[in-house]
Amino acid sequence: MNTGRQEPRSQYADSAQQQQRLRPLQRQAVPAARATASRMLRSMHMRRRFRLPTASPFEIPITCPDDVLAAVFERLPPGEQAVTIGALSRTWRVWAAPRRAALMQACDVVRNASGPSGQPRLSSAPGCAVGGSVWRSEGRKPSAFSLPPWFVREAWPRLTDRQRLAAASRAAAHGDTWLQPWARAAGGERWERRLCEAAAAGGSVRALQRLRAAGCPWDEATCAAAAGGGHLGLLQWLRAAGCPWDAVTCERAAAGGHLSVLKWARGAGCRWNEWTCAAAAGGGHLRVLQWARTEGCPWDEWACEAAAAGGHLGVLQWARGEGCPWGKRMCAAAARGGRTDVLRWARNAGCPWDERTCEAAAGSGCVDALQWARSAGCPWGTRTCAVAALAGHLEVLRWARDAGCPWDRFTCVAAAFGGHLEVLQWARQQGCPWDARACCEAARRGGHQSLLRQIDDSVSSSARAGAGAGGGWLRRRAPACLCPV
Repeated sequence: MNTGRQEPRSQYADSAQQQQRLRPLQRQAVPAARATASRMLRSMHMRRRFRLPTASPFEIPITCPDDVLAAVFERLPPGEQAVTIGALSRTWRVWAAPRRAALMQACDVVRNASGPSGQPRLSSAPGCAVGGSVWRSEGRKPSAFSLPPWFVREAWPRLTDRQRLAAASRAAAHGDTWLQPWARAAGGERWERRLCEAAAAGGSVRALQRLRAAGCPWDEATCAAAAGGGHLGLLQWLRAAGCPWDAVTCERAAAGGHLSVLKWARGAGCRWNEWTCAAAAGGGHLRVLQWARTEGCPWDEWACEAAAAGGHLGVLQWARGEGCPWGKRMCAAAARGGRTDVLRWARNAGCPWDERTCEAAAGSGCVDALQWARSAGCPWGTRTCAVAALAGHLEVLRWARDAGCPWDRFTCVAAAFGGHLEVLQWARQQGCPWDARACCEAARRGGHQSLLRQIDDSVSSSARAGAGAGGGWLRRRAPACLCPV
């Protein structure tokens, strides 16, 4: 019966319809915003290069108010906001400052986080892709190529070879191949192989086609990268085009949990080995591991170790129930991940351990895991304190010493190599033996110049008073900028 009343519309439905209407406008706004910023930047470069007055024929008048321009620039990728817009004027530099800080923070997050199995760590060098949670928390998709091409072109002569390779790889991973000639000039064929691998990891068939047309070689790593990204269509295209592959392809597919890719690769004759099961276990992909075992894929103790390192207790329990072997490294892997529950279950199930378990727990900074291991009778040695000092975990080091853990001069050497001044000072105050020369050399190799100065200053007075050889050696080994005047 129709009462004449209208049912209230859901706010989510209205929001969805509004987003659907705005989506074409958003696709048009990004190129328009980029073009506007490019014109403004080109005008600024013209004035600086030819020393033109403000009212010059090259000046492009911007009649839009700042709030309108800000709304337009908000639709640019993060890298364009931080670099291009920040270079327009002092006002826009202030506007771009928090975005630049967020971009650097996101790059640090990606750089410090290790990638999937076999993947290199990302770099915060110019051109690195941003995948941090800073931009995702705003509901914005990260930029495919975080820093604009003009910025990378200008910075290219000042970059190291590693930074250039990172920039070219990040570009190729997201379909941009304009750095390929520069990569060829800088690194030759080896770099070009990396570009094909990066393009395959990004799933860009068009980028791979352009790279191949330009003469870039490929190898087994290209198929492995496509499998690791779950790009089944690209992997099929690569094989049809004659790209080689090996067992790493199945390993990468298993590590990513891409069961369909793994099934197709096996059906097409791709080899696999024990690392396939280890990769599936390390990623916590139980279905992939179960299918691989039913198809006769071999495994060894690395499968249990990978599951323990990832904290996947369910995968570990299933693997042990199926007779997968394990060894002393497995307890160390669980302790390294700070997973006391996995470590406890493994010990109750009879898994052996040794001093490496306490070392791994100390290196992870998990006091609970170290305390439980010691309460259960796990042995330790001087390396436990050294590993804790190397990682900078002062709380772990304090507890270990209070519990009677031995140490030696390598504790101070490890703290110096890691650049942890507070740990080094505490260890010296507690009477830890040390070797000034070894600590100075460790700080120098670790790149910690400020710590090197602290060590040199701490022994310089005693060197002048009569311990001359030690202090003189330190001053001779220290960089010129650190030597006392």
